[in-house]
Amino acid sequence: MEPKNGGSKNFREEEISKLIEFRVARRFEREARATGVAEVAPTVQKIGGDDQDRALSWNVKGLRKEVMRRKVRNVMQKLQPAVFFIQETKLGVYDSKILRELGGVVLAKGIGVEAEGSTGGLLTL
Repeated sequence: MEPKNGGSKNFREEEISKLIEFRVARRFEREARATGVAEVAPTVQKIGGDDQDRALSWNVKGLRKEVMRRKVRNVMQKLQPAVFFIQETKLGVYDSKILRELGGVVLAKGIGVEAEGSTGGLLTL
């Protein structure tokens, strides 16, 4: 089928791709509100994948407090991301206790870059 108004097929495919991306993002936002994640973690972002293979990114602004680790664990349990990128952990060391608090028994290990002083820190789960 030829696109209307003399448009190219590539333009049409790009528009469809953008529409799908927008609808997936809106569905994620609705799911985040329905599960309570939006209130707990309003800065969680879906950065790719479909519902079974999603990746999330979150600037947590520190994981030193147990209450924040609990929030991260709740987000992980509710949204079940395949990959979770966590920024600004402000942790100097990632030990097995921290990883268990974040993901329970299921989470055996992650990849982390320690903070320097009170700035930085990355964790990929």
